[in-house]
Amino acid sequence: MRFHCCDLRRLEVIRAAGGDNGIEFLEVLDLAAPPLAPRQKTLFVRLLKVPAVPLTSGNLRIDGGERIQDIGIDWCAMADTLPAIAEPNLAAGVDLPALTLVVRTESNGDYSNYTLSIVAGPGSVQPLGGFDPMLSSVQFSFKIECPNDFDCAPALICPPEAPARPAIDYLAKDYPALRRLMLDRLSLLSPSWTERSPADLGVALVELLAYAADNLSYRQDAIANEAYLATARQRTSIRRHALLIDYPMHEGCNARAFVHIAVSSTNVPLPKGTQLLTRVPNAGAAIAPASKALAAALAGSPLVFETALNAVLDERLNRFSFYTWGDEACCLPRGSTRATLRGHHPLLQPDKNKPNAILIFEERVSPTTLQEADRDLTRRWAVRLTDARLSSDPSGLLFDHPAGVGPVDVTEIAWDAADALTFPLCLSVAGRPGEEISIALGNIVLADHGSTLEGEGLGTMPESRLELVRATPESCCDKPAKQPVPPRFRPLLAKAPLSHGFDLEQMLTAPFGASMPWWPASSLLAIDPQAAMPRIGPVSGTLGGLPAEGWEPRRNLLSSRPYDRHFVAEIDDGARARLRFGDDQNGKRPDP
Repeated sequence: MRFHCCDLRRLEVIRAAGGDNGIEFLEVLDLAAPPLAPRQKTLFVRLLKVPAVPLTSGNLRIDGGERIQDIGIDWCAMADTLPAIAEPNLAAGVDLPALTLVVRTESNGDYSNYTLSIVAGPGSVQPLGGFDPMLSSVQFSFKIECPNDFDCAPALICPPEAPARPAIDYLAKDYPALRRLMLDRLSLLSPSWTERSPADLGVALVELLAYAADNLSYRQDAIANEAYLATARQRTSIRRHALLIDYPMHEGCNARAFVHIAVSSTNVPLPKGTQLLTRVPNAGAAIAPASKALAAALAGSPLVFETALNAVLDERLNRFSFYTWGDEACCLPRGSTRATLRGHHPLLQPDKNKPNAILIFEERVSPTTLQEADRDLTRRWAVRLTDARLSSDPSGLLFDHPAGVGPVDVTEIAWDAADALTFPLCLSVAGRPGEEISIALGNIVLADHGSTLEGEGLGTMPESRLELVRATPESCCDKPAKQPVPPRFRPLLAKAPLSHGFDLEQMLTAPFGASMPWWPASSLLAIDPQAAMPRIGPVSGTLGGLPAEGWEPRRNLLSSRPYDRHFVAEIDDGARARLRFGDDQNGKRPDP
């Protein structure tokens, strides 16, 4: 099995017109090894040209491996000048021995892939002088001739059939049944009274009592039902019951998206909280705040997003072209974490403290019809750069149309494995030289779904109007102190629904965020709904005409102390949010 370097077209072009050397293919000596020669430890590396300088083990580097890493080199030599320690007839079947480098490794590796590179010296990652940068390394496997008995097919487990729900017959305690019950009782107590006209005073009294009894019956059933998890019907009651058994029922979380903004100048500031609207008919790309145009656009009920961080945009980051190193049918495979952009782009230097090194790869035209209308809109992927290096292709102009002679500036980019491509991305197609199938976009900002509302009044904490029933005093002279019943104060927010999520700026600067060295793009989009917080607060107020301290939102008040100014936003069945404050045991109760 031969492992080829790059693609065959680049090999042929460099062999015919290029001045650099490179690796044509690599073979692992396994079952065909001569006697006394170890299996899977001998590599035959075919070069394009005779090396200008002798290659030593310091010019070779083997990377990769899962279980076995750091593969060392015992010795290396050209096939026509093998050392004395080489086994007899080791290179007997090698054609063109003057172009074949024989490499003896210290280990035969594991079943994963490895990469052999010809580098400038020990510890270097740069290719040896005179070698093409794309042809100086090749990926291979030591175990290519080994059988593979692994079966990764998932086991299909059929879920158990859900049992049929039993039929439940509830006893009726409604208005008609109560009215019938009282009339039957009256007929038994006073057989001479047979009036049934609704205008009769006795019938009116019976119906009034039936209405009151129906109301009390409903309240009794509702209170009893909401007191138990198995019978509760209101979302707020179920949420509280679930919390007592260590299950925090979440309220979902706001949508979050990466947005590309094209600008026409440099150093364009975009403050946090800038509103972004979905497509609105007859509206421009930019709308002035607090303008009639904005009011008209919002009247069309678009979805509103807001930028999550401050950003500085630059026209030089609007769009980038991929560089395929001469490959006319190039594709970034699924799982890719590296690519090359045409040109030098020094502004792409990643910054681990700010999420501003984000690029979006997208398909520009269909690779089959070459029409923009036929492109696959799902072929979009956001990555956050971990490395961006300015480099060049010394033979790059040979692959331009028309071809030339000279280098081409490139920028080699890399991103974290967490952002690896989940689909193959087509970059170029054969027969259409210069056609850009996919591009990379910069000036990417993160936006959260929702619109910020400020200055909403929540009302006034009422005074207590009720008192608890006082116990019988020991003597008529005793006057027990009054025990006022705390009033209920659960203000209802005017707008719904209330967003739940995280303030990204606080998340990145929090102690747990500062301890993480890197935030890949995939983690910036992911929000755990179980840990999402209501996007509200702090709530402020006045007491005695003076400003009072603010109140902070919490998921629950179980861990709040009596003096903590905390509140909980509870979502009812209609998606409306009510604020619940403490009771002076779990969280402070607001003063009237």
